[in-house]
Amino acid sequence: MKKLILSIAASTLALSAMAEGIITEQPEGTYYDTVSGSTEITYLLYNGTSPALTRSDCGFKTDMVVNGKDVYLHNVIHDYPMGDAWIKGTQGEDGVVVFNFPQTVYVDDATGMEVTINLLHRESSVSGATYVPYEADNTMRMIWDNWTLRQIKPEADNEDEFRIGLANTAGSYMGYAFVGLELSVVDTAPVSLPIDADLTETEYSCSYVDKNGDSKTVLVTLYRDAEGADVWLVGLNENENKQVVHGEINPQGDIELASGQFMGFTQDYFTYFYGGKGDNKNLSWTEKATLHYDGELLKTDDILIINQGNSRPILGFSLTDMVMTPVDAIVRTPSAPEIPLDNDLGPEPYNDSEGMGLATYNIFATDIDGQALNTDRLFYNLYFDGVLQEFEIDGTVTSDIPYQYSDPDYMIINAEEYNLALFFEPIKTYSIQTIYRNRDEVTKSALVTYSFETGDVTTDGISDAMADAEVVRIEYYTLQGMAISEPSGLCIIRTVYTDGRSKTTKAYIRK
Repeated sequence: MKKLILSIAASTLALSAMAEGIITEQPEGTYYDTVSGSTEITYLLYNGTSPALTRSDCGFKTDMVVNGKDVYLHNVIHDYPMGDAWIKGTQGEDGVVVFNFPQTVYVDDATGMEVTINLLHRESSVSGATYVPYEADNTMRMIWDNWTLRQIKPEADNEDEFRIGLANTAGSYMGYAFVGLELSVVDTAPVSLPIDADLTETEYSCSYVDKNGDSKTVLVTLYRDAEGADVWLVGLNENENKQVVHGEINPQGDIELASGQFMGFTQDYFTYFYGGKGDNKNLSWTEKATLHYDGELLKTDDILIINQGNSRPILGFSLTDMVMTPVDAIVRTPSAPEIPLDNDLGPEPYNDSEGMGLATYNIFATDIDGQALNTDRLFYNLYFDGVLQEFEIDGTVTSDIPYQYSDPDYMIINAEEYNLALFFEPIKTYSIQTIYRNRDEVTKSALVTYSFETGDVTTDGISDAMADAEVVRIEYYTLQGMAISEPSGLCIIRTVYTDGRSKTTKAYIRK
């Protein structure tokens, strides 16, 4: 998940009190290192007035310490990563843990500016509405039952106006705030493959439609216990493809995947598997998801959900119209890389004032037939002006860059929509080639090159605009991404060429 950071414009707020200090060391006491947090509503405050963003938040990972009556929370405003601090609350005779605010969570040593956490509420004035620390009772109250810490929301005409948030000594409101904070200790281990079991292994190319309506393909490996009905699927979470979901084969031969399975962490969020039904605007959980065999294919009528937290759907991503096709045991050629030419994503030439330029590209985890590839075996080479670049990766100097590799020290970043590499001297061209190391076999994609002089993309030295590559095949899909053999009406058409490129278009086909 992207973490949004917004520094808000200054206002006329004067804090009611200065905080007494900042707790940066882990306090003594019982330490809970896997605590799952959620909020009923999370706001991104903008200029202390209307929120620029509202959403529910679920499953963020944090930690806490309990020492007698004292309770400490670590980085409780988790989406505002500007410091590393604990806040302290004390449990009274009524069992309520009271956090007296303001409490400092960040200090800028250069300027002396302090950022404090407060209970904010809406205040109207002639110039408009703002959010200010609640001077009458600037406290957060929570109930602790030795397992879960739950916020008690103040009684008000609009209880959502009381928000736990940040303000600084310069009078600026800061970033995120939330209502309905709940923190629960998690002592369940994520699902994993059994160590000593006798397992068979089958690789599948898994195609599905995501919650945005985009077609996706990932590699999913099915492990089956040779002596029982247990199976495990690895690779359903495209962001953490080592995570595991457990299933059982029922008497009908179908695979049932129980909902509520803890898969591990994705970008500091607890991740769970659920079966679902409905659509992404009105999605609900089910007790399980069922996969059934259609010949060699595995299909499901259910929606699979890889969810952020286990409180509300859908705060992760979904897999709809999922079909798993056994991967052919043949030599497989990876798809050619793509160089985006969009102004926001495309390459940028060397700039004297900045002392750098930007190479952008996409690497695909599919072969030229559209089948998913094992990303552990997928690499790419990067050339600047035809010179192969080398990097030290895990202590070894190599030119093979792993798929989705990121290392800011080398200025290679895997972003959400593209990859990028920085260069620090003027270059005329950069080139990308994908490599697939499938055990003893090594295959390579076409070499794709971008010219800063002409703005053209070429494949193996042939201009994309002038290429005379032959068509390997033409595939037809519904708008939902399902393959069809007899196209009719509005369809997606995918043309695959001999040089590894493919082109996708939409067309209306009359029978």
